[in-house]
Amino acid sequence: MGTENASEELVKKIFENVDMAKKSFVIDADALKLIKNHLDLIKGKNVILTPHEGELKIISGIDLPHYSEIEQRGTEIFKIAKKLDVTLLVKGPYDYISDGKKLKINKTGCPEMSIGGTGDVLAGLCASFLTTENSPFRSACSAAFLNGYIGEFCKKT
Repeated sequence: MGTENASEELVKKIFENVDMAKKSFVIDADALKLIKNHLDLIKGKNVILTPHEGELKIISGIDLPHYSEIEQRGTEIFKIAKKLDVTLLVKGPYDYISDGKKLKINKTGCPEMSIGGTGDVLAGLCASFLTTENSPFRSACSAAFLNGYIGEFCKKT
């Protein structure tokens, strides 16, 4: 997609013109960078954002505590999700999922999953679970668990 102005305008028009009450979206990768100046368009909508730590900083301007500070990290992600009023699935050694009302930490997965493409699979799983009328929060939790579980399974075989 890229992060050029034309791409940003396209993303903005999509969110301005789609009936967000009837649609659910997963926003990942470059689209996260493109939506950062238009967060008002997705606030309170059926949206899952799937940033890694660096992308979350671009969106929120906040540095997360170190990975070893699990509770503090979760608290910050919870606050960001509440402020943005969306579901966040923050990817990392542990995945943090919050909609600003609830917080779950997914500990499935393995270091080998940090290669390119794993986040694309995760975004696809989120979208798949959204089609089954699950809430964005439940969809993100299910996707994170399944993605990590499959990664662990593949490592063993």
